[in-house]
Amino acid sequence: MDAAPDESGGIASGIINAARQVGSVIGIALLGALVARRTTFISGLHVAVIIGGAAFLLGCGLAIAAVGGRRERPAGAGSSASGRIIPPRPASVRSRRDN
Repeated sequence: MDAAPDESGGIASGIINAARQVGSVIGIALLGALVARRTTFISGLHVAVIIGGAAFLLGCGLAIAAVGGRRERPAGAGSSASGRIIPPRPASVRSRRDN
């Protein structure tokens, strides 16, 4: 979403949502086919869960590799002019205008 221009934010959000929905449908169909191919439900379910878990771990690894452990912060967010990080104030110290 950060890479999309501001005027295309809604379209980018819709594309991400549609891709997530299609991926879910395909994943459920494939895992359901694996369950149905086995002679018993439980053995097919074991295979489907193992494959689903492996796909999850692969996705986590790809996400970590893509992000690369870096976090970009907007200019001035959470830092002072001297570059020190300013922690948020506790809720007990906040005034009404902070909420």
